[in-house]
Amino acid sequence: MLCCIRSLSTSELQLFAVITWSIWYRRNCHWRNQPIDTNDQLLQRAQRTLGEFLEAQESPNPPSRTTEPQIRTKWKPPQLGRYKVNYDGAMFEESSEAGIGVIIRNNRGEVMASMCHRIHYPHSIEAMEAYAARSATQLAIDLGFKEVDIEGDSITIVTALRNTAPCCTLYGHLVNDTKNTANSFLSVQFLHVKRDGNSVAHLLAKRAKFSNPFEVWMESVPPDIVPILCNDFSIHQ
Repeated sequence: MLCCIRSLSTSELQLFAVITWSIWYRRNCHWRNQPIDTNDQLLQRAQRTLGEFLEAQESPNPPSRTTEPQIRTKWKPPQLGRYKVNYDGAMFEESSEAGIGVIIRNNRGEVMASMCHRIHYPHSIEAMEAYAARSATQLAIDLGFKEVDIEGDSITIVTALRNTAPCCTLYGHLVNDTKNTANSFLSVQFLHVKRDGNSVAHLLAKRAKFSNPFEVWMESVPPDIVPILCNDFSIHQ
């Protein structure tokens, strides 16, 4: 099976990942007595979802020849036995709300859980990111993970979480709560990553605008997030 997967092209691997997730999602729908797709419908939906994602990734203005190519930061898996918890926040200015997105993956990039949470917008972007970090930490605790890397793209919040001294900012109570909660882990690291390496959590946060106030998916992500997840998917030796 592994040899077959390694022989796939990038586009074939992306479609394989979407179809695999769709089969898993259909099984969950069957258990909940919800309507399910036929095999033909499942394949068509997977192809359509992937096509829409790839179309959205196309740049309308190709870079000029003098523009130096930018190196995209990629999500990196945790070490064997650890779990990576990515989090992010998104502001919805028109409704004075914010979205929190969290995804937990193992060293093979397999999804353990994902979450969307819509909240009232706190007083600042930093407070929103601190809230997201606290939500991510609490979710990992609630699901029983013991050795984790908690990763976000706000250097301000990650620095505050790494600092052993109490945080005395307006959002300090959120940072301090997160650090206190993290004491329940056997091992925890707070890591920083650029936005490109945090894309799944970011899109989960944006999705919270249209989701129920609080949603958790076990071992999966929402269907519209699958193509983004495929970008992070790779076979690790």
